[in-house]
Amino acid sequence: MTFTPSEGNLCNDLPSLQRFFVEHHPLCVITGAGCSTNSGIFDYRDENGNWKRPQPVLLDEFFRSVDARRRYWARSMLGWQVFSKARPNSAHMSLKRLEDRGYVSNVITQNVDDLHEASGQQSVIPLHGSLRTVTCVACQERFDRDDIQKRLEVMNPKFVSAAVMPDAVGEGYYSMRIDDSFVVPQCKVCGGVLKPDVVFFGGSIHSNVKENANEAIRKAQGVLVVGSSLMVYSSFRLVKLAYECGIPIATLGFGVTRGDALASLTIRAEIASTLEELIRQLKV
Repeated sequence: MTFTPSEGNLCNDLPSLQRFFVEHHPLCVITGAGCSTNSGIFDYRDENGNWKRPQPVLLDEFFRSVDARRRYWARSMLGWQVFSKARPNSAHMSLKRLEDRGYVSNVITQNVDDLHEASGQQSVIPLHGSLRTVTCVACQERFDRDDIQKRLEVMNPKFVSAAVMPDAVGEGYYSMRIDDSFVVPQCKVCGGVLKPDVVFFGGSIHSNVKENANEAIRKAQGVLVVGSSLMVYSSFRLVKLAYECGIPIATLGFGVTRGDALASLTIRAEIASTLEELIRQLKV
């Protein structure tokens, strides 16, 4: 199977996406933050792929610096109030329905919110892990993130009272500086450093996760990228793999993606409503 990407592949018409599904299913779907924005979880990049929020803490920085861990957990304590209440939106439910009807074989997600799993999707490969659990890097004891949240709030009452949700750009902040009075949670078993079970920037994807994702791409008849700029190499390399294997690629979302030049179809449209209408057109 071969295809040739072209400069004229940009469109916003549903029939083109419908034909892509009909001709190239089962599809392997790669999802990014844009898939979860309707659940109240903010994305990170604008339509041009540039950062629109403070960049995440790097892995080396997290391990090396207590200030970095303090900054991470302070932001996490604030963000968890929204994150923990998020529920699957119609984009997640549409992808689940497409899986049920044989149009989708796997969902490979960059997201760490577990919303695909919560929707009932069966074949999910979480590239970057899950924020809902936390592990001690010393003794490997695992904790539920909700429990860590309770500890954070008990240890840092003045920061809880200083939280402002949300600000003008839809993100929370503290009305005071995050200083060394913020208490970072430690392992209750050994006192070690706690790290959320996600792949930080600068970290590596587990080898078994990488191989599972590679296999899902190779077995697919087509690849659809939903709500990702593909600026993170862990997802972009999967699109490159599909292209090298001659597997057709489509992208769906408002912004540009790093993989647009490799795609045979690029749909610039709102994700949830487009997938809902796709399901109606496919009669699934």
